[in-house]
Amino acid sequence: MMYMYCFSVIALFIIRYVQTCRHCSFGSWEPWGVCSQNCGGGTRLRERVICCPKKQSYAYCKKTYCRKADNEIWQSSACNQYCYNGGEFDGSNCKCPFGWKGDCCNEACNYQYFGVDCQEKCECENGICNHVTGNCTCQPGWTGKTCNDTCNYQNFGVDCQEKCECENGICNHVTGNCTCQPGWTGKTCNNTCTYQNFGVDCQEKCECENGICNHVTGNCTCQPGWTGSTCNDTCKQGHFGVKCRDKCTCLNGYCDNESGNCTCESGWNGLTCDETDANYLSTNMRYGTWFTSTFGGLVGFVLTLICLAIIFIKLRRSKKQGSQVTARKTPTVPTNTEESIPHYEYIDTENTTINNEQIMEQYENLRTSSSYEEMSNYDIIKNKVLDVKT
Repeated sequence: MMYMYCFSVIALFIIRYVQTCRHCSFGSWEPWGVCSQNCGGGTRLRERVICCPKKQSYAYCKKTYCRKADNEIWQSSACNQYCYNGGEFDGSNCKCPFGWKGDCCNEACNYQYFGVDCQEKCECENGICNHVTGNCTCQPGWTGKTCNDTCNYQNFGVDCQEKCECENGICNHVTGNCTCQPGWTGKTCNNTCTYQNFGVDCQEKCECENGICNHVTGNCTCQPGWTGSTCNDTCKQGHFGVKCRDKCTCLNGYCDNESGNCTCESGWNGLTCDETDANYLSTNMRYGTWFTSTFGGLVGFVLTLICLAIIFIKLRRSKKQGSQVTARKTPTVPTNTEESIPHYEYIDTENTTINNEQIMEQYENLRTSSSYEEMSNYDIIKNKVLDVKT
C-alpha cells in the first residue's frame, strides 16, 4: 500500500509542476485508496488532479479559480464486502449465523449465550456452552444434558470415561483420587490400618489388651481365654477358649483359660486329673506314717501327763478332805489341867437305841477311808468302844 501512496504523490507533483497542461483541465485518476473496512463492506476513494496555473494554491485553484465540485474530483467504490464464519453480506452489513456476532461475524457469543445474535441463554451448570448450538461440554467429572450430574460410581474424568481404582473407598469424580472408607488406607484404599489403629484415616487408637482390633470399628476380638470389651479379663473358672465358650473338664485341678489344659492338684494326674498319682501316694504314705507315729506319740505322751496331773490333783483333794474329818473326830484336850483323863468321842455301833445318825455318817466315812492316819484313828475309837462295853 505504501508504494501506491508514493506513486500518487509523485504523479501529482509531475502533473502540477512538471507537465504542461491546459488550465482547469482534469488529469488521469489516481489509484484507489485503502478500504475503510477489512470485512463486512467498506468504501475506498480515488482522486483526479486539476491543472492549475503556477503560483496558485491547489485549493484556491480547485475551488475558486476552476470552480470544480468534489464529486468531479473524487470517486468512491465499495470494498471488502465479505463476512467470516458463513455470514452473508446483504449490501450494507454482514448477516451472522448462529453463535456469531460483529461487523464481520468474526466474534463468538459471550460465555453462557448462543444462537441468533447471541440472544439465547445457556443452561450448562458445570460445563461450557456451545455458542452455536447451546449444547453443553461438561467439565471433567460431570455429565448430563446440563452437566449437573456427577460421574457414576467408579468413573471419573472427561465424559466420565476413566476408570477409578479405589478398592475400599470413594473415587473423586473429577480427579479420580480415593477417599478411603474407615479402616482403610493407601492410594487405592487396599491396605488396612496398621496394628492398634482404626477408623477414618486410621487416626483412632485401639484399646485391645489381649485381642485383635477391628480396623474399621475398633471393636476387640479377644484371643482364646480372654473376654471383656478390651480383652483384659480372663475367663471365669471352669471355662476357656474363644469367647470363653468351652467348658473345662478338669476334675481335680485347674483349667488353663486359653488352651483348657489341666494343671492337676497334688496326688492327681491324667488329661482331666481323674487318675491318682501312685508315686505321690507312696511318698505321702511313707512320710504320713512317720508323721502319724511321731505325732501320735507326742499326743499320747501329753495325754498321759494330763491324766497323771488330774489323778494327783484328785488325791491331794481327797487327802485334804480326810484330814479335816479326822480332826473333827479326834479327842479334844480339856483346857482344865485338873482333868487328866482324856475324853473320847466314840460311836456305839451295837446299841441301836442311841440316836446318833450324824455320828454314824462320820463313822462310815472314816471306815471307808484309805488314809493310814484316819484308819489308825478308827482303830483307836473302835478299841475304846469295845473297852467301854466290857
